[in-house]
Amino acid sequence: MSKKWYRIQAKDDSADIYIYDYIGMWGVEAGNFTKDLSTIQSKAKINLYINSPGGDVFDGMAIYNALLRVKSKLTVHVMGLAASMASVIMLAGDTRIMYQGAMVMIHNPWGGVSGTASEMRETADLLDKITEQIVNLYVNATGQSEDQIRGWMKAETWFSAEESIEHNFSTELSEQEAAASIKNTYAKKYHNVPSDIVEQDSEPTIRTAEDALRDAGFSNVRAKAILAKGFTHRDDEEPHREDDLDFTEALAILDELTKGLEGK
Repeated sequence: MSKKWYRIQAKDDSADIYIYDYIGMWGVEAGNFTKDLSTIQSKAKINLYINSPGGDVFDGMAIYNALLRVKSKLTVHVMGLAASMASVIMLAGDTRIMYQGAMVMIHNPWGGVSGTASEMRETADLLDKITEQIVNLYVNATGQSEDQIRGWMKAETWFSAEESIEHNFSTELSEQEAAASIKNTYAKKYHNVPSDIVEQDSEPTIRTAEDALRDAGFSNVRAKAILAKGFTHRDDEEPHREDDLDFTEALAILDELTKGLEGK
């Protein structure tokens, strides 16, 4: 069973939520988060602690909308990093506290797909719709102009704690110190990650492999099947191909991950 990327801890009259990893598991985990949130939504005060490189956009939007139900009593604490979808989730609270040394990052959503030209166009249209939603959320929460937000997203902008307050992504600067960091696996997804916050990964995991295969264009179901059974192919085909899909890049990823898992 994979390690949960969030934790909810209930107290007498309050509750703490911790989002400390890559958000979601491709559309599954948001449902669990929402169910767990419902068990503490009657508390008088809820604290949300974030240190996340982002994650699945649909899980992120579902979590943001669920948190709106407790918006009036929600205080958000950015402990290290609120990047990508984590920067959207943090906006669910009116009080958003940045620890010194923490960072916020916003960018245009992206995704991969394998398929026909029409399927790729559908994915591009979907990304455009998601972008519009996120732009509106940032504009409404920060009061910044739409053009300014779009420019920051296109450039993949990393804000320091002080800059996030200056531009109204957060509302307060805590005296407590933190150090923004991002694992190298996730840093590779972005373009402008400050080099001093990149942290080398300890060792690859099955989850890392699933994520890498999805980045290469495979669906969640296909990625899990590949890891469980390998690549299927007919006897008269090359083992790195199946129908119109070329697995060369994915095979290289798996080879690298396998070596890491074996300690080679």
